[in-house]
Amino acid sequence: MKAPVFCIFALSFLASCVSPTNDRDNQTEDQGEWNSKLPDNFFDEQEQDAESGLSNLRNPSQKDPIPNDGKREPKKFPEYHSNYNFLRDDRTLVLPEELSDIAGLSLSPDGRSLIALNYKDGDIHYINKWNGDLEHSIRFKRRGNYKGIEAVRNDVFIIKENGTVFHISELDSDKPKTKSFNTPLNVKFAVQGLTYHPIRNELLIACQGNDGDEAFDDSKSIYVFDLDSKQLFRQPMFLIEDQDIFDYLNQYQPPLEEGDELFYTPPKEKPFKPSAIAIHPRTDELFLISSYNMMLIILSEEGKLLHAEKLDPFLLVEPEGMCFDMDGTLYISSKGSKGSTGKIHRFSQLARSRHPS
Repeated sequence: MKAPVFCIFALSFLASCVSPTNDRDNQTEDQGEWNSKLPDNFFDEQEQDAESGLSNLRNPSQKDPIPNDGKREPKKFPEYHSNYNFLRDDRTLVLPEELSDIAGLSLSPDGRSLIALNYKDGDIHYINKWNGDLEHSIRFKRRGNYKGIEAVRNDVFIIKENGTVFHISELDSDKPKTKSFNTPLNVKFAVQGLTYHPIRNELLIACQGNDGDEAFDDSKSIYVFDLDSKQLFRQPMFLIEDQDIFDYLNQYQPPLEEGDELFYTPPKEKPFKPSAIAIHPRTDELFLISSYNMMLIILSEEGKLLHAEKLDPFLLVEPEGMCFDMDGTLYISSKGSKGSTGKIHRFSQLARSRHPS
């Protein structure tokens, strides 16, 4: 009888040595396995497989050259006509106290409500998109630093600041299922936003950092998480260049009336740090908002800068979430401050000139 017992003990010991240690959010595979599955150069793979990732990606190795003196001629941009007046919303939804730290926003899977999450609490909150009432909440995980939420068909995906992606399914059951996927992203990338591209079945992840990678300098990145393979492409899909934004704003500074100087000042060195991202349902344009310097930019589906404008800090106090309804209505969530509750601002499409001055 001693021999079988010893064998069982020995096998258990060997299994514990071989099994990976899960040190991040119920990690399903160790980091080495993840890295071995990710392409070293996504853009080389793109030439061989046109179905991988979005089309017309910009190779980050082909950045705009900078002259030896460190100065380049300012870029010129064609005039762009935005159909939103970001200086005046058409409805403000005052949120309950439970959502004072709102950090992510999406349309619910059935399209009837908005879903949101706080930075810390690990709950999915369903919000009435007409009056801001909290309809109900679903617990999906323990407390953590959550930064983005997005409905994908009948399920919900959530991302943490450290790059961990959560897939929450069976939302109508008493105990929804949660599965986590670790990515090569980490806290140095400062993940800040999440959105879904339905045609390619991919999540787009907006980051404020690049883990100190000198190849990307101070550029802000948008990465792709493929939902078919549940993998993150190693190279960023798009890079956001601060100098391009500065050039655009200097070219299209709106006419200033008396007193407007306090609101709009020509950009200097204050960088764009994305805090939310969303894809327009009709044009496929990417909308990104920066709470840090109160600015919104629009990129084409090829990643080219189309538009940039300063936002009113008295209207949007600390915008951290953004999503579209199917008709193009845009919702931007703003955190509460100094005892005030969070808010969601509704912007309907309208025909107007380039800037609502």
